[in-house]
Formats: sequence, structure tokens, C-alpha cells
Amino acid sequence: MNRTNDTVKPVGRTTEGLNHTVRARVRSIAFIGLMGALSTVLMLLRFPLPFLPPFLSFDLSGVMEILGGYMFGPVAAFFIILIKLLLQLMIQGSLSFGTGELQGLILSCAYVMPALFVYHWKKSKKTAILGMLLSTVVVSVVAVITNLYLIIPFYATLFGMTMDDIIAMCSAVNPAVKDAATMVIMGIVPFNLIKYGATSIVTFLVYKRLSRVIRGILEYIEAHYGEEDLSTARIAEYFHFAPAYLNVLFKQEMKVTLKQYLSGYRVEKAKKLLEQDYMKINEIAARCGYSNSNYFWKVFRDATGMTPAEYRSKA
Repeated sequence: MNRTNDTVKPVGRTTEGLNHTVRARVRSIAFIGLMGALSTVLMLLRFPLPFLPPFLSFDLSGVMEILGGYMFGPVAAFFIILIKLLLQLMIQGSLSFGTGELQGLILSCAYVMPALFVYHWKKSKKTAILGMLLSTVVVSVVAVITNLYLIIPFYATLFGMTMDDIIAMCSAVNPAVKDAATMVIMGIVPFNLIKYGATSIVTFLVYKRLSRVIRGILEYIEAHYGEEDLSTARIAEYFHFAPAYLNVLFKQEMKVTLKQYLSGYRVEKAKKLLEQDYMKINEIAARCGYSNSNYFWKVFRDATGMTPAEYRSKA
């Protein structure tokens, strides 16, 4: 009988863990889809910049792509890019037989991936900045290659134009453009430095905001961990976030959910109080936010492998 019970308990825990993992994955997929949709909206708000080639359009869709990569990793960023391009095709169709969309995929990856690899190598504000600076340079170089050898030749052929006609279009908005070289120097490179530089600045400002939120949550838990009603919902309401979204952000940064972090923090505080041996265990439970001593014993034992009394005796 004891063997049967010993077998059943891990299965229950395993099933609960699997259900939690599935829910977490579903939330992540939903947020990836949402970020792809927001990236599409930002792309549809594009516009040309004064004095720069009229066939280049400015937008900030890269903000969602790189933020999604920071939160969920490079694979997620790639799917956000794909979702953006597929939604664009559904809404607007393609005027370039897919060539423009192909360039969009190449440039988005050239911007997002270097920044993500640098950031995930060592997560910090410094690597986030360095990664985005590197990405801005990389995508500007790639944009020169794709425009000169992919987009411009294709459009020239499609509409019966020549390179001189394309250069004339650029000269109309910027007289300094005289040939292909000046089009690159005075048009393509400045445009991409402006576009992706602006994207990096906006991303960094949002990143700083999210980092402050995470720090604020940690400070809030430190100040209120002894309150029984402290929960993910209460913390999310205090910081004006949807609970599910805040939990995703927190887990990506801290590698545990808010509930797990709060529980772990309370257990660590309880350990310190148990080591001092001047409070009763039920008083320690209440001090750490547990009005139900039996539940406190369960949480403590799940976290440490021993009861509070056993921990105190060994401390």
C-alpha cells in the first residue's frame, strides 16, 4: 500500500507540472501572435522620409520583433517576423511578386538576430545596447546589398526602368544623388541608420520600462511578502498590467513565475526566522504571509524537503 502511494504522488506532481507547462506555452504562443499582429500594424503606418529615396519607407515594426526576441528568444522573433509578413500579404497583397517581402524577411532577421544573440549571451543593459548598435550596422550593410542586387534590379525590370531612372527618382528628392554610389552613401545607408537607430532607441526605452517594472515587483514583494493576500493578481493590478502578460514578462526575466518567486521568497524568510529560535512556527508562518499553518508546513516541506520543525532542529 505504501508503495502504491509513493508511486501515485510523483505522477500527480508530474501531471500538474505538465499542465502548467502547457498553459505557459499556450500563453507564450498567444503573445507571439499578438506581437506579430502589432508589428503588422506598425508596418502599415510606414511613410517615406524627406530627402531620402522614395522607394524606402520608415516604420517601427522592428520594435515588436526585437522585444519578442528579448522575451522569448530568437526562434520566437523569427515567427513574429513571419506573422507580420503573412498578415501584410493578406491585407495588402504583394506588388513585387514576393521580392519585397523576401527583402523584409532578410532585413528584419539581419537587424533582430545579431542583437538577440549578443543579449542572450549575457543579459544586461550594456549587452542590449551593444547588440542593437551592432544590429543597426549589420542591417545597414545588408540593406545596401539587397537594394542594389535584388530590389532595384527587380523593380527596374518589372516596370521597364533603368538604373538611371531609379537614380533620377532619388535626385528629385535629394539633388546630391548623382549615381549609384551617391545613392548608397546619401540615401540607402542614412535611411537604414535612421530607421533602425530609431527602432533601437524606442526598444531600449521600452526595455528600460520593463526592467524598472521587474525591479519594482521585487521591491514590492520584499515590502509586502508578509501580507496573506499578496498574489499575482494584486501585483499586476498595482503595476497596471494584465496578470497573464506580467507573469510572462517576469518568467522570461527571472526564469520562474511570480507565484513561484513569491513562495520561494517567503520560504527563505521563514528559514532565517527559524534559525533565530525565538518565534513559534505558527508565528513565523503568519509573519511570512501564511495564516494557515498546515499550508505553510506543506509549502515549506515541498521547497526544502523537511518540515519547519526539522529545519529548526538542524539549523
